[in-house]
Amino acid sequence: RIDPLGMAYFELDGVPAPARPDTLYTVRYQLHALNDSKPYLRGNWAIHSSDWSRYYLTQTYNKGSDTREFTFPAGVVGADGKLVIEFQNLSVGDPAHPVETYRKSYPVSFGIPDGLEVLAPSGSFLPNLLRGLLLIWLRLAFLAVVGVAGSAFMGYPVTTLLLICVMTYGYGRGFIIGHYEKQQNKPQTQQETELKPGELAGQIGELIVRKASVPASYVVPYLASAFPDFDATDPVPDFVVGRQVTWGRIFSAAFWTTLLRGGLVFLLGGFIFRAVELGVPRT
Repeated sequence: RIDPLGMAYFELDGVPAPARPDTLYTVRYQLHALNDSKPYLRGNWAIHSSDWSRYYLTQTYNKGSDTREFTFPAGVVGADGKLVIEFQNLSVGDPAHPVETYRKSYPVSFGIPDGLEVLAPSGSFLPNLLRGLLLIWLRLAFLAVVGVAGSAFMGYPVTTLLLICVMTYGYGRGFIIGHYEKQQNKPQTQQETELKPGELAGQIGELIVRKASVPASYVVPYLASAFPDFDATDPVPDFVVGRQVTWGRIFSAAFWTTLLRGGLVFLLGGFIFRAVELGVPRT
């Protein structure tokens, strides 16, 4: 939370030095007003090295809470690779302004998980596109393994339904786990009320569900981790905002999704297929 005229301070380490002196870096941020859905937000930005020997000052005006960007010269980055970004919330209303929106003051917060992002130019679009396609092919390879393993002991319609279920869960895995953790962390209130006739069965049912949720709290996270998270290997959001698809992300997806999980599914399908009796025609 940043109150009107309040400050936010970000210090970044290991910022790469620019390849050319005229290179521009990009700051991407998202501000949320805490008391209005369509605010008018203003802010002062000071981007400088750790010793203030290099600095860049600017001011931003935002209507709404959409993600915004602005550029600054990359020469601001210090020789030690440190970059300091300071933000001052200037969303202080003017009571005499004729427009109501401009008469309000807005405490704000940053919407991006880390507060903001600093993007530096790295490569061109085509290599990044090829790396993103490689991520998609790794997911397709995992689905191909699931299809081959499933068809070893199931019919093709059932295998197709299995693939649809795996894809649906893979894309919704983060939402399901997050919702489950939210429910687990939700405080439970106990109310002492007088039981009415017929409510004893309901109380017993709630007790059984509550006791059964204890072992489920240990089983569900591990069961959910057995399936890949397709959102983590989706390059489309990176393409939209111009973020680089890194090789580390590709190697991680290749190991955890294709080799480890795909290999276990393939071994399971082969083990089940060994028990299937095959007939040889002798006519």
